Amino acid sequence: MTKVKITNCRDAVQKKKQSEKEVIQTYKLRQKECAERYREKIEIEMAKIKENININTLKEQWKIFKETIIETARIECGLTKINKDVEPILDSIEKQQLKWFGHMVRMEEDRHAKRIWQTKTIQKRPRGRPN
Repeated sequence: MTKVKITNCRDAVQKKKQSEKEVIQTYKLRQKECAERYREKIEIEMAKIKENININTLKEQWKIFKETIIETARIECGLTKINKDVEPILDSIEKQQLKWFGHMVRMEEDRHAKRIWQTKTIQKRPRGRPN
């Protein structure tokens, strides 16, 4: 029974090493400086995990290992949404507001929403809670 656990652990370690290479490739660590910083940081992080590990199941260990690799790649190599060609939130909000404005301009004059939008207030609203 002990031999089975050892072989399973060895298999798991080999799978981890293979997946580490895959994760590194998927995060596109092509720049030499970035890859070196990443390797140094991941060694430090993995040493911290080995010191503090109190988890018995291999599944939980794998989850922590995977999260550490991905998070380190994000931090060290700047792999964020900014670098993934996602437009900034303010630009998308402005675009939606312009769409809405165009809709209001093209709307018929007798529509309730357009009449409210075009109304001009004569005086300020009184302070306090409305009655």
